[in-house]
Amino acid sequence: MLRAIVVALFTLPMLAQESKGVIEGRVLGPRGEPMPNIEVTATVDPYSAPILAKTRTDGDGMFVLARVPAQGCAVLARLPGHATARVYAGLSAELPAAGVHMRLWPANTLRGRVMDPAGKPLAGVSVCGTKDHAWFDGEFLAPQITTDDSGRFELPGVPIGDCVVRAFAPGFAMLERRLSAVADTTLDLVLRPGDETKITLTTHGLPQAAMPTAAVRIYPMRNGSGFLVPRAVERGVLDAQGRCQWLGLADAQWHVSVEASGFTFDPRTVTTEMGKRSHELTFRASADGSITLRGVLRDDAGKPLEGQTLVGRTQRSQSINGGRPGRAVTDAAGRFTLVAPLVEGEPYSLHLLGSTHVLAQTKDDSMRGRTDLRYGTSWEETADPARELALVAVRGARVTARLLDERGNPVPFQWTEVQGERANTKPAFGAVAYATSQRDGTVAFSRFHGGDTRLRVQASGAGGSGISETFTLAPGEQRDVVLQLQTPGRVGGRVLDGKGQPLAGVRVKIGNWVVETGKQVDGSWTNVMSDRDGRFLFTGVSAGGHRINTGRHEPAGKASSEIFHVAPGATVEMDLRIEK
Repeated sequence: MLRAIVVALFTLPMLAQESKGVIEGRVLGPRGEPMPNIEVTATVDPYSAPILAKTRTDGDGMFVLARVPAQGCAVLARLPGHATARVYAGLSAELPAAGVHMRLWPANTLRGRVMDPAGKPLAGVSVCGTKDHAWFDGEFLAPQITTDDSGRFELPGVPIGDCVVRAFAPGFAMLERRLSAVADTTLDLVLRPGDETKITLTTHGLPQAAMPTAAVRIYPMRNGSGFLVPRAVERGVLDAQGRCQWLGLADAQWHVSVEASGFTFDPRTVTTEMGKRSHELTFRASADGSITLRGVLRDDAGKPLEGQTLVGRTQRSQSINGGRPGRAVTDAAGRFTLVAPLVEGEPYSLHLLGSTHVLAQTKDDSMRGRTDLRYGTSWEETADPARELALVAVRGARVTARLLDERGNPVPFQWTEVQGERANTKPAFGAVAYATSQRDGTVAFSRFHGGDTRLRVQASGAGGSGISETFTLAPGEQRDVVLQLQTPGRVGGRVLDGKGQPLAGVRVKIGNWVVETGKQVDGSWTNVMSDRDGRFLFTGVSAGGHRINTGRHEPAGKASSEIFHVAPGATVEMDLRIEK
């Protein structure tokens, strides 16, 4: 009893110190309608991890997930007959609140059996079902399962129309079965023995004790776009000799990487050549700390900046070594030492966390920040342990916005961007930062450079659309923008084939154009899917010129409209006919 009390006394303070956050959002249906009484959950791993928080939507489709651990997590919304909606929410101690937007799409259940060529059922086969290149207004979670002893599988929530089932088991060639389905479908899959594409990976310099915990990952791409494969393919395990091998992979560009706690690998990632059947890859491990970044951080007047937190990122991942950020805090002289899991010559970038300052670097043509304004506040370098870094920071500017509808009511959970004007780039305005408004219609953006760049706030979605006047920011200035959104328009219609028959599950996207000049306004697109009757609908369409088309990844064929005008609150009906 005494021991239990002592444990409780030590445990309670630790629990009290754990950072918690709040995720708010809204779930919409295929036609943009609010979806009440939908189960919403938050989890670290959408396929297997324990649930962190759980709730249901109210009558307006809104929900609140309270007391969620302040970490990155997946938010899922489920409804039978629809694809499971999925969105990522990045909570942290510095950013404990997030707003998200989710949308459900019509889906089928695909079920069947997996057999060998002799008709023998195959148990333990990894099977997934998905719709490739489907970047809809609202992501979806593609279902995955392992076949039972009878070789059977069931995949609920595969979006209608063109889809693909992929199956993989050791000793067999990966199967990709493409089909078009507008209702629940039963199919048999036959796996054939064969090695097809083979990847053999060898590591050097990694202690044997670290091999069982090493994470070996691969993911495929074709024509510049990634696609889903069973998770059993994506993750490999090193043997006692530090080797890992995949046999029977589909022909693709496979991106291969290795990670192990306390070690960095060179190269960071290897991309295989499509069309080549056999690949021999070598990765060399070195203990973290073999690369140490040193330098000093000063403001633009040359004064050292104390107590500033620097965070490092590689080009490949959102943080150095895929989720284990290299961090350092500057001392009274502005000096820092950052132990970085990098390899010599590897590109990386630094940024300031939770600071009133932003890093200021003149960008050359080799840097991302030259053309992409989102990287303007990052300091871009290549790893050189002999180099002393001389970082410069200036006071950061800040933008807050409050979104109101035409009656003055707040517009919640609306995608909002701060856009900046770019020289010699079409379209001229591109995103500098983006976020989703909170329940009270507010949204905040920080870490901007003050200067001559013309900025504007743009919001578009089910709650309306609007663009602020352009403005510039002085260093350290805060601009508060009240953006009154126009009543959104709607653009709907049908997707038809050459004979006038409806096509289900077709990807349709809408972009912003100028009717008079025929020029594209910005690079933003919204994607939806046609339903079982071939009908599609865009809600939250901003007033102005637009064009709809099927996009380059649509297997049904290509179709595009002329540029047309949408008035505030108006509904435009327009069919897309695919001649194939």
